[in-house]
Amino acid sequence: METHFATFTAVDTGLSEEKILWEMPEIAIREQDLALETYILSLSQVQERLARTGTDGFGEVKTEPVPLKEAKALLSDWTDEGWQATEIAVSQGTFVYVSFSKEDGTANVHYAFFADGSYPPQKSIGVYGRTLFQDHACKAIYENINGEITKMKHKQVWFAWLTGEK
Repeated sequence: METHFATFTAVDTGLSEEKILWEMPEIAIREQDLALETYILSLSQVQERLARTGTDGFGEVKTEPVPLKEAKALLSDWTDEGWQATEIAVSQGTFVYVSFSKEDGTANVHYAFFADGSYPPQKSIGVYGRTLFQDHACKAIYENINGEITKMKHKQVWFAWLTGEK
């Protein structure tokens, strides 16, 4: 039953920032990340979407992606070998999301840039692998949000399907 109805949750590892940076130095916001932010926020495709998105009169959030083919072309100079650009999307007239994935499916990097400069760039790195049953699964998520660096691990909640635990 656990192979069919397994439940997973993300748990903070409690590691210090120094340990996380030693383990995953790429999670630090670097000059190239800041340069990417400047480039993305200057794109006319992003500026147009920033002007069009936001909330409607009923509080519903609008999100508008750049078509994937166009996003890949715009990010081609920023895409490392073995990686692919997977998203540029604008939401709420403020956020711009940019994502890259490793072609072998073992990692991805997500950025959130704030057009109004209200927050520093945010960066998340997901690391993927195989489970005991050879399923593709998230192993860890490294986050740099507002300068706070954390690591989350996915942990199985055993017999959650039976107990109703979440």
